[in-house]
Amino acid sequence: MKLKVIGNMGAFPKENAGTSCYLIENEKAKICLDFGSGALSKIQEVIDIADINAIILTHLHFDHIADIFTLSYMLQITNIKQKIDVYLPNDNSEVYNLIKNINEFNIINIEENIEYAINGLRIKFYEMKHKVKTYGVRIAESNKVISYTADTVLNEKLFNLLENSDLAICDVCILKKNYKEGAAHIAALDMAMECKKANVKKMILTHFVLDSVQELLEEVKTEFKNAFNCSIGEEYVV
Repeated sequence: MKLKVIGNMGAFPKENAGTSCYLIENEKAKICLDFGSGALSKIQEVIDIADINAIILTHLHFDHIADIFTLSYMLQITNIKQKIDVYLPNDNSEVYNLIKNINEFNIINIEENIEYAINGLRIKFYEMKHKVKTYGVRIAESNKVISYTADTVLNEKLFNLLENSDLAICDVCILKKNYKEGAAHIAALDMAMECKKANVKKMILTHFVLDSVQELLEEVKTEFKNAFNCSIGEEYVV
């Protein structure tokens, strides 16, 4: 499996950047994890839109879904005829109903206790703890695993999501010293400790907002050495 970073920012993109979007590929599948601001433009530098097999929206905050709407316009206007499978949480929100009613998508409501199969990739979802219904994603091929925490605070299912992952894409945007009770995101140090406990092989930090990217990495490395800040365009192979 390969991971390509399409967008790595949280909340809003900086110049020439994008919010959450990650492309997972094997020989037969191309799956987008989230589709935030800038995703539609950036991903066309890497693949044809018609080659996308599925888009997984981990939750329905705008920085994770913004370009799903402009993608629907593209599918309407161009000659791409097939519908794209869109996996998403059914949270009964206005945003969910907007996406559900887009004719260019085949809507699949995420269920936690089902293992999904997409062209040789096995996918399981774990409900995380965030301001809205949110799912972490665990993708396996043979004995290799990529996990994606999406946005979360520390919770009892995070260990199961991360356990023995070869590569973990982790929500790391708050330094421990800046963490406050009731925050929407886990502290960087706590995520590092959870990855260590779960025997993760490599940790990729993402969803950057305000805290220093270098400081976040330094904090994580006090507990988990094999950690890296992800950059747009970087590729990882497991």
